[in-house]
Amino acid sequence: TSGYSLHKVIGLMLQTGLDLEDLVHLEYLDDPEVLRAVPQDALPLERNRREHAVLYLRAWAQVLADPTSAPSHRRVIVPPDPSRRNRAVRVCRPGGSATGPVARVGRPSAL
Repeated sequence: TSGYSLHKVIGLMLQTGLDLEDLVHLEYLDDPEVLRAVPQDALPLERNRREHAVLYLRAWAQVLADPTSAPSHRRVIVPPDPSRRNRAVRVCRPGGSATGPVARVGRPSAL
């Protein structure tokens, strides 16, 4: 395990711009656009298998990085500002604000 509480992880995910629909798709590994990026021989995905969750997350990362993906899946990654004390990577949807941290450098207890 990561050492982070589930409450903290979900809170950070929501702060970064994910919405409840994203979290439901993540829970069930069932977003149609993400599944199109999963190798067909790996389908169907089972939500409680670690290797299937890893495949889904890697496919989701590909979708997020693809500028031709549906607008609901595109995110803008804002690099950390070295002049700020809180050097967190931030993510937002295009046209939105980058308000929430994705990750901070340090041990889980530092969050």
